[in-house]
Amino acid sequence: MSHNHAMKTLIEGLETSYQKMGTGIPVLLLHGWGCDWQIWHPIISRFSDEFQLVIPDLPAFGESHVPSEVWSSREYLLWLESFIKEIIGSNQDFIMIGHSFGGKLAALYAAQKPASHLKKLVIVDASGLPDPLTNKQQLRQLLIKHLPSALKNMIPPHRRATWLKALGIASDHAVSHPQQRAILRRVIKENIANQIVKITTPTLLLWGEKDTDTPMHQARQFSKLISGSQLISMSGSGHFPFIDEPGQFMSYLQDFLLS
Repeated sequence: MSHNHAMKTLIEGLETSYQKMGTGIPVLLLHGWGCDWQIWHPIISRFSDEFQLVIPDLPAFGESHVPSEVWSSREYLLWLESFIKEIIGSNQDFIMIGHSFGGKLAALYAAQKPASHLKKLVIVDASGLPDPLTNKQQLRQLLIKHLPSALKNMIPPHRRATWLKALGIASDHAVSHPQQRAILRRVIKENIANQIVKITTPTLLLWGEKDTDTPMHQARQFSKLISGSQLISMSGSGHFPFIDEPGQFMSYLQDFLLS
């Protein structure tokens, strides 16, 4: 599949960047938090000629603009509906594959009526069913919440990363755009269990067995909640099975898409 240059469009008033390649049944690929369309690179060329890939940069990531409001998944879902209408078309059958946060959005889209043109759904190591916080994590969140910002600002920037790491917050979190952080704080708490029980689209769950971000027990919960779904765990993979085991990932995917 040849790579095209990014295309730009306005969706919900927000400049959105996306890729479109190949011809055939549209397959919409939704990346996860902190990524952009290029994360799918290991599998893009492995798609057969009968699919057209549509790969957006989600709002706040890649070359798409950052929303001026602090979005929750609800706003992302409205954006996704508009994107599908405009780029794929309202009466066109399509397939959706979502990873991590993108998997959560794909599941939310499939859960609403009418998602009738969505023929197949593939959810990869998705977020949306977070575990209750342990006491230690709750304590840590409280500490962070109540540390006066004056104190936070007194810490010299070069020490800040070390200090945040000591509190157990990943440092990539510390360097991301403040608006991304604000959105993440909102979406990370959401639990989509009540919504996803409504999914009737044929669904494949592909999950890395070594995933520590969205562990296997969350995958099993997804598969219980989505009736008729099929769960395949990939023993050599962590949170990114399409990067860890692209060949294996694609063979499971093709089986499902062509069945």
